[in-house]
Amino acid sequence: NYLFSPISYIRNLIYDCLRQLSCLFQQPIIRLIEPFKNDLIKKFSSSNILPFKNQSLIYQITYLDIYIYFRTLEPKITYITLYDDDLFKELTTFLFDENDLIKSSSYRSLTQHQLTLNILLLKKLSIRTLAEYYEQIEYRDRVLRLFYKILTTIQSNELQLIAYESIEKIFNGHQNEQLRLRFVDLYIQKIPFHDYEKLNLTPQIAQTLFYLSKLSPN
Repeated sequence: NYLFSPISYIRNLIYDCLRQLSCLFQQPIIRLIEPFKNDLIKKFSSSNILPFKNQSLIYQITYLDIYIYFRTLEPKITYITLYDDDLFKELTTFLFDENDLIKSSSYRSLTQHQLTLNILLLKKLSIRTLAEYYEQIEYRDRVLRLFYKILTTIQSNELQLIAYESIEKIFNGHQNEQLRLRFVDLYIQKIPFHDYEKLNLTPQIAQTLFYLSKLSPN
């Protein structure tokens, strides 16, 4: 139960305790939590978390934070997955329709300062969660298109960096240089940095070109 605490400090303590127990018993964390497997699967079932937009902001952050923790362990905990299409759409909406998001009844009790800090955190976790969908073949093109859109339209260096790191992680995980090359070639052609034969190199475009160059296998 402490693992699902809405207080990030407590969750981080639990993460650290699991890491120390793993070292002490020389067992991977996935084995330590095996007795709680069914409970965890139930916690992350679609019926418990959807519709996600109706949950409180703290609830949303808590669940995505725990999910990313489990999905980034080595070895990864594969029996916990969030591949629901409705969730994919909702997380995408969180990223691009912030004004609509703020109007949600579950957010009205928060101050502007709380909204600013927590929505940025929610967006970071949303990007990392969406990256996990790449493991599903039917989502792969959608994920890469989405991350390109993040690079080119979201004016946040922090979110752009997470999108780049997520793409890099995908390519490293699949060790496919041809995939890298196709991605860079395809999306560099889509960048509108020429306007009537004049160079229109905005900071956003320059940053996108920088990340695409880092992703290039050449």
